Amino acid sequence: MSSTDVSNTRTEGDGQSAPQHHIPPLVPVTHDARELWEDYRNAIEAKAQKCFPIPATFLMVPLKMSILDIEGTKTYFFKARVPNNKFVNVRIRLSGKAESRDNQVAVESRASGGLDEEITKIF
Repeated sequence: MSSTDVSNTRTEGDGQSAPQHHIPPLVPVTHDARELWEDYRNAIEAKAQKCFPIPATFLMVPLKMSILDIEGTKTYFFKARVPNNKFVNVRIRLSGKAESRDNQVAVESRASGGLDEEITKIF
């Protein structure tokens, strides 16, 4: 069973319908997802450093997660804590294609104050 919720939306100007994928609600981080986070930790923290002042001794930890599977490409979304009691959204995309970890990881450039704030858009 796929965890994808797809609805059609019109794109302006081209007369075509494009699928819009909805990210499932956040849940506690699974053991496998935590291992994935650890495998990608260096890329995640390097990208986060570009957006947020994070001390070298600070360890980012995933607190909540969601998985979106679209035609075999699994995208993991994480909510992680950054300094000052803020939270940031992190994405790891596993397409099965050969690509650098830097291209597989994205960190949303805005931090939020709420752990329970859902991730509503793909970034």
